Amino acid sequence: MASAELEELKYPIGKFTSATEFTNKLKQECLNNLEQLPDLVGLEYIKLKSSNKLDTLYRPEGWTGRQVIHHLSDSHINALIRIKLALTEPHPTIKPYIESEWAKLKDATEMDPMISINLLVGIHAKLLYLYKSMSESEFNLTYFHPESKRDYKLSTMLEIYSWHGKHHLEHLRIINKSS
Repeated sequence: MASAELEELKYPIGKFTSATEFTNKLKQECLNNLEQLPDLVGLEYIKLKSSNKLDTLYRPEGWTGRQVIHHLSDSHINALIRIKLALTEPHPTIKPYIESEWAKLKDATEMDPMISINLLVGIHAKLLYLYKSMSESEFNLTYFHPESKRDYKLSTMLEIYSWHGKHHLEHLRIINKSS
């Protein structure tokens, strides 16, 4: 498989880029994406399960559909915690995790992904409630990420997790389109 083809499978909607300006329109679009994600993942899960593709890779050396769904809930749980830290502590340093190692754990490789879809429903309800209740100034609150050695605004975080959900949703769609 050619390098460009692998890159397209790895980033089917492109790599994340933050907008130059965080507008109300962008905020609403991101919130809509978060709101829709659990249902859209659920629909892809039904297709994966009915066609026995839960354990199919979306690309060579990638994750299975099962792992992708579990990763989404793991990642978005961390997002919820990071938001709460930024809303309650002055410029907190977050705890990174090694997502590739989490994806190797038995819950990610063996458990029914419906568990993680149900988690996503609850996590996203909380994320949406928090984001919709935040003041404009709270979107400028930050946390420090020690791996990337940079600060992240809560507005940027909303963009990231909006993109992240669509990114992995497309991975599930790639599996479902495969023969």
